[in-house]
Amino acid sequence: MKTPQLKGWEVSLIRAMLNTGRYSKQQIVAYFSRPERSINQGRISEIEQGHERYEGIPVASFEELEQFLAEWNQLSFPSAPQVPRGPTHPDTLAGEFRTRPGNTNKLSISETSKIEGKESFNWGSKQDYCKTLAGMANNSGGYILFGVQDGSFEINGIAPDRMEKFDLRKANEFLTRSFNQSLELEKGSFEIEGKTVGVLYVHETKNKPVICKVDGSGLFSGDIYYRYPGETRRIQAPELEFLLQSRDHAAEQSLLAMVQKITRTGVGNSAIIDLSTGLVEGQKGSFFVNEALLEKVKVISQGHFEEKDGAPALTLIGELRTADDNDEIPIEQSVIAAITERNLQESFIFQTTPAYPKGYIQAQPCLQPKWLPIYYFASLEGYNEAQVIETLEQSETTYPRRIVAHTDRVRSRKGPGVLPGALGSESYINAIKTGKQIEVKDEEDARKCLDAMRHLSPSNVSLERILIVLRQLFERFGNSTGLKNKFRYVIADIDLRWFSPKVPRDNT
Repeated sequence: MKTPQLKGWEVSLIRAMLNTGRYSKQQIVAYFSRPERSINQGRISEIEQGHERYEGIPVASFEELEQFLAEWNQLSFPSAPQVPRGPTHPDTLAGEFRTRPGNTNKLSISETSKIEGKESFNWGSKQDYCKTLAGMANNSGGYILFGVQDGSFEINGIAPDRMEKFDLRKANEFLTRSFNQSLELEKGSFEIEGKTVGVLYVHETKNKPVICKVDGSGLFSGDIYYRYPGETRRIQAPELEFLLQSRDHAAEQSLLAMVQKITRTGVGNSAIIDLSTGLVEGQKGSFFVNEALLEKVKVISQGHFEEKDGAPALTLIGELRTADDNDEIPIEQSVIAAITERNLQESFIFQTTPAYPKGYIQAQPCLQPKWLPIYYFASLEGYNEAQVIETLEQSETTYPRRIVAHTDRVRSRKGPGVLPGALGSESYINAIKTGKQIEVKDEEDARKCLDAMRHLSPSNVSLERILIVLRQLFERFGNSTGLKNKFRYVIADIDLRWFSPKVPRDNT
């Protein structure tokens, strides 16, 4: 059965969305895909390039586009119940990897930092595979596809049971021997056009960087591998600087949060436990936790120890259990009243994970600026749009109109202000895209560079590249009164384009 094509009114709206420069092709696809009709990004590219099949279809007006976006959240389509689906779940793989229109022997994907193809699967090439996995882990994770030619993504296929028979422990053991830490791996496979494609997926590591610690067969001790679009190679200075600064910033934030807790509790009433030795030390004395009990206490370091209404969530009585003898550990926190606009901006720019992302959403109606990053924190919580709006409405602000303003922008997926003209910013746009050295001498240069960022999207630059430049500007000019709104708009734009797709309109 032939897939229904886009209607004329939809093409008009897509042209209007492309003209705004605020929407990536991936975002536009999300607006016009239906359960019974999947739209390929190639279709959006055809509209952008003026394909003859769309001749004579005008661009929708600004008012028509605004009306469409405002009403979108009221549209509902039948869907399956929500089921947790990881990166190697069959449904996930079927959605990620399809054949190209008109060429069923090639995957409809391109060379990115998250995908690499291998013509076959042979564990004798483990050094090559693991270098790629380490590079992806140092970036944002990704897939190695086996049975797919790299570059052309032509489908060759592998034996149907090849990945099923592969023992993932082999990969884990080799990675542990070769690098300074283990990586979180998943394996899988999917069938497409009668051929089987194998999959190894590596998650982004939380403890960057992954560093090689052996020499031999293409691996070199001390090397840090990084996945760039289309290739894995030794990390370059801009990405290494960003990676290390982000790690240091996260450590500083973690230390600051601990110091704040000690201050609230009082130094005399506080103690620190060393989870490697079991030693608990404080001003009033010290003691050791026995070895058997220490293993159970280590659950604290995994983020499961929280507080509820000031009382400990866990009671230590020779074993670890909940204070009220229930199986579930109560996890409740209140909004941190001291969250500032600067906290929101720094957490977004450095891509740190706050202890309580929900609080960073609830704090926004308490602040005067409207254009603050919100989708990033929503994605950390795994929220959909309805949950974001509910969280905003729970804000204990004295300015209820600000709740309305924030919920309206979430519903409409609007970006901030009018998109500035590209005139004067072209060189910065090209430099950010290509990773060239950017020279910013003064605030006027910084203004042009910030304007340039608003013309970029996930379709033409990676998130890590644009954040490297943004962080450098923020460190130099983040306190400039004249650039305050520029920073707000750029951060809100990046938040909208890269992270709003991670916050679905409904529970699906």
